[in-house]
Amino acid sequence: NFKTSKTNLDGTVDGIYTNKSGNRALVMMHFSTTAQISYNAADYRAFLLGSDTSLNSEPVSTGGIKGSFYAFGSTGYVGVLLNADRPFDRQVLNLTVRANAELTMPVAEQAHNGGKLAGDETFSKYDQWRVFFNPGASGVQKIAALDALTFDPAQAYYEVALKEEEAEARNALDQKLVEMRTNLTQIQSYTSDLQTTKIDGLFLRPPAVPVSIATDKITGVSAAEAENGASTLALHTKHVVPGGFALNWRAGDVYDGYLDALVPAGQSYAQFFTKKRDEGTDPTSQQVSDMLWILSDGTSLTQDYQSSDVTMRPLMN
Repeated sequence: NFKTSKTNLDGTVDGIYTNKSGNRALVMMHFSTTAQISYNAADYRAFLLGSDTSLNSEPVSTGGIKGSFYAFGSTGYVGVLLNADRPFDRQVLNLTVRANAELTMPVAEQAHNGGKLAGDETFSKYDQWRVFFNPGASGVQKIAALDALTFDPAQAYYEVALKEEEAEARNALDQKLVEMRTNLTQIQSYTSDLQTTKIDGLFLRPPAVPVSIATDKITGVSAAEAENGASTLALHTKHVVPGGFALNWRAGDVYDGYLDALVPAGQSYAQFFTKKRDEGTDPTSQQVSDMLWILSDGTSLTQDYQSSDVTMRPLMN
């Protein structure tokens, strides 16, 4: 972690990433999304030096390094991309990043030095932070975005910041599908029980299933059931709740985007989401509360009998 030297903003180094050849490296860092930082890459400057084992400055041993600074919109993420003529040497590098645009009032007295080294007064004059890293070290994580002929910042951001979050979201969706499958199985079981649970020859007729779930069906297997550990569970339904989406989320990812699969031809994204917003809500809870529980003789379990009626309790429970 680090702090900016004048504005005292906390930052985190997410990692150091390289390509397979080892001659391209990306230092990814982020601030809180609420931090007052510039989203314009032109407002930053980066300085690179080599360091010995005592973190004293020395020349960079890898030749031909060129750098670029990237700001990933309002996400709070920033990155420095380094391209070298050959694979990086196993040398600790010290990267100083200077923010020329201070969007937060400087803190009068600092209890830290923002990574300042002895004799470096620029940390008092400018809002800076420093990161030490070794792009030539063994075990540095490699990402596909750095192997592309042309660097795509969006792909790098996806691989570093979003891919893991997307995996967590997919796991949550899979758990919901497992839960829905269990609920549908319970509904089928309870419906069958209605035919066999009788009081004085009376039994409950299966009520009309709410429209919101009447056509629901879960197919496939869960990750725990699959031989390869990959879930194939999918919801099939003819009913999409107002404001909801009919989307096969397994077929895409955040980097490629889902909007083109969702938005009908001829509609803009804004028009589509405005229409979705105006669709209202699904009266599912009302449908459930309005369900009629009718006995085989045509009487109503809820209207013609009291909850205190002991003889009818097996049907009420």
